[in-house]
Amino acid sequence: MKKRSVAGVVLVVAAVAGAVVAVRLAKRSRPVEAPPPPPVLRLTAGGRTAASRSLIRMAVAAAVVIVVGLAGIVATRPADEKVDPEAGEQARQRTRELEEEIVAGLRLRDLAPDAVAPIPLASCQALLATWPAQAGDCGYAGASVLDAIDEPAADPNDPKYAGAALPTALSTNGLGCSTGPGRPTLDVAYPVLSSSFIPVPGLSRIQSTFQVTRLDGRHDQDVNQAGAEDRGGSARLDFRMLGTPLTHGAGYRWRVRATPPSIPAGGWSEWCEFTIAKFTSDDLGLVADQPYTVTLPVVTWRSIAALLGPVETYAGGELSEHAPIAAAARRPARTAAVAMTGRSWEHMVSGLAYAAAKNGESWGPADTLSTALGGPPHPTMGFERK
Repeated sequence: MKKRSVAGVVLVVAAVAGAVVAVRLAKRSRPVEAPPPPPVLRLTAGGRTAASRSLIRMAVAAAVVIVVGLAGIVATRPADEKVDPEAGEQARQRTRELEEEIVAGLRLRDLAPDAVAPIPLASCQALLATWPAQAGDCGYAGASVLDAIDEPAADPNDPKYAGAALPTALSTNGLGCSTGPGRPTLDVAYPVLSSSFIPVPGLSRIQSTFQVTRLDGRHDQDVNQAGAEDRGGSARLDFRMLGTPLTHGAGYRWRVRATPPSIPAGGWSEWCEFTIAKFTSDDLGLVADQPYTVTLPVVTWRSIAALLGPVETYAGGELSEHAPIAAAARRPARTAAVAMTGRSWEHMVSGLAYAAAKNGESWGPADTLSTALGGPPHPTMGFERK
């Protein structure tokens, strides 16, 4: 058992040494200037040969992959396997030296970004997972707010994607990925888009970008948004977290990749499509800033006000958003009219839906208010309705 451990350490140290040598060769291959100026002031793309650029790229990429591999070896080593303490300490020392070399290579890249070509996608993902603060743009300069929508999906057989975490098992609000006439029509204005990724040994976390566009062309609702990281190497984009509903009756398409918005390294999934229904249970379809007036019996306003809770006064004298409803509930007349913006009405119905779903209250007040506003007769507002 001891012989196998020592042999394994020797192999790891040899690999580490190879990466270290590559970086050092890259440093030595710079043309010598006399006198040598401070590198921060004079290190430029023009002062580095093509061979040197290639060496730096290979060094950084190889070093990242080797360190991630070391992490995988340590994580998967049997607990009962005995390791030579001296050999283990030597391997850890080589790893620390390698980390220093990686940082040195990354600094060279930052000082002369044009001198270092983009590193492979797999190496970029490993670097983001291990040293996110040092990753920068992985050499993929010029990221746009919204990448070109005609960029093709990644071909898993393309060598430039070898070893990378590519998207798989895409889900449109719990449904599969479809396009054309088979695209689903969703009963929600706040869909949840999600994707898993091809497992990569040693890759501890994945940053992602979700791109969503309208089927009828570019639109101000188009997004290029970082996804939330889920357990098990998956990611999701929840439109309710973005706070903006999609348009009722409109069609959309989306895709995802396993790098953040700032790194346009490709690796996109195929497009998935969906349509938002003309009426959805989680949204009233109101214009946010437009005023709407609702007239209901005062007794109904009293029931609604009781569920929304007492009116509070905040700093500056501002009252709770449902203050107009509380005022209507105190009127002596049989009916009362309340005027609020579409955004406020959405909040009121959401509050009533929450009280019903989480506190066991009746769904009746939410149904009544939604119907009076021209919304769905039985809204969910994103909550489970039992």
